[in-house]
Amino acid sequence: MTITIADHLAKYGILPYQSEAEYHSRCIAELRPQQYDKLIKLRTRMQRNKRLEDYSKFFDFTSTPIIGAVDLSRATNGICNVGQQVVAKIVGAKKILDVGCSLGYLTTWYALQNPAAEVVGIDISKRMIEVAKAKARDLSVANIRFEAWDFVDYPDTDKFDAVIATSLTYDNRFALYIKASQLLADDGFFIETICCDTAASARERLHTMALTRLNAHMVELVHRTDMGSSSVDLMIVATKALAPQPPNFDALYATDQLVTVTLTMVPPVK
Repeated sequence: MTITIADHLAKYGILPYQSEAEYHSRCIAELRPQQYDKLIKLRTRMQRNKRLEDYSKFFDFTSTPIIGAVDLSRATNGICNVGQQVVAKIVGAKKILDVGCSLGYLTTWYALQNPAAEVVGIDISKRMIEVAKAKARDLSVANIRFEAWDFVDYPDTDKFDAVIATSLTYDNRFALYIKASQLLADDGFFIETICCDTAASARERLHTMALTRLNAHMVELVHRTDMGSSSVDLMIVATKALAPQPPNFDALYATDQLVTVTLTMVPPVK
């Protein structure tokens, strides 16, 4: 039986909410007051300080399936959109690496949609990895493995057709792109979802990529509409091969259409 990505996420307890009030009701119903207070405190500290120590504390705390599901449900529709757009790009990839995989909710989705592929999920939180392994067993996903790693320390001996970083919290993007370039097969591609407020900041990000031999071939909008609010991220597909034409960010940021807009429609080299 074919299931949707929303159905798949629901198996992790990741559910959509139309308003903050609706989401807050779930928090009250499923979390103890001290758990909810700690969740808010750790998330705020992580976003403010952006230190590895704070990231680790937050991710370890949200590795509990119930707490993790509640936290992730703040962005269910956005997660669905990311998962759908990534799956459309990794068709035919034989070896896939999902970086910052969290509880494995999208990693298992990629594996189920690509049963002939070998899918690897890595995360800095050992607790999250253990939960991800257990859930993959529950879902009978055979073509997957999970490992606890800081991405920049991952062994260069493995080479991947696709490296995915759509939920990675990592400030040193230069180190991230160097590692992604090292891990890609010669014809592999890197997929990243980022928040860039302006066309200039997006161009700066791609310039950093280019310094590490990663060149953007495709840029798309990823729309997120959760709990009554909307936002837009960029999904970038890059390869080691030179792109024939740079993305037109000015046109991308000028559009108001609530649909995925693809510029420079050059598919990744395979």
